[in-house]
Amino acid sequence: VDAPAESPDNEADGAAITSMLCSEAIMMSGSIGGDDDADPYDWSDAIKECKSLSRLAALSQCFLSKAYDVVARIELERGELDSLLGVNAKRQSRSKKASNIKKSRDSSVAIWCDSKLTDRLVKAKVTNYPWWPARVCEPLDPLIAEGVKDCGHVVISSVGNPGMFLVPEKDVVEFIEETEDDLSLDAEVATSLRESTAIAKKLWRRQN
Repeated sequence: VDAPAESPDNEADGAAITSMLCSEAIMMSGSIGGDDDADPYDWSDAIKECKSLSRLAALSQCFLSKAYDVVARIELERGELDSLLGVNAKRQSRSKKASNIKKSRDSSVAIWCDSKLTDRLVKAKVTNYPWWPARVCEPLDPLIAEGVKDCGHVVISSVGNPGMFLVPEKDVVEFIEETEDDLSLDAEVATSLRESTAIAKKLWRRQN
């Protein structure tokens, strides 16, 4: 593993050394963790450029340490969705078992499914959050897609947020439609909403 670019003298000058990892490992960590400055292709490029087993081992360990948490989270979120839609029961019995979704369900609970991110921009109302710009997702698993449609819900991915949510159709409107603003927002949430809305407006202008 490469030593950091900074010399020991930098620490004495007040410059903190943030990591002992080589630059490739730092990029891997950022890419898997959703860092805006990281490119998802950094991983494959770094592997191709490896000239020693020790470097390959270091990069692989970095990838695995981050990927394990991501996969574990995805499994939990997919399990939540399967439970709500009764998908596992349908796969086993081929029956049309009704979903377990209740009207009082907290839609802010994250879910996950293999899906296609569409170009349809909307505003979605997730429990305890203001109307937020989002993109509609199309589940690729036929049973998931059927279950979502039958229960009158939509899978969305919030703009500026990597999470996916299952929300009722009544809580989804077109992006350009006016919605009632919540004036009592926490400062941090308000800032995130402004940033996400700015991104969504750029996407909308490109499409129109």
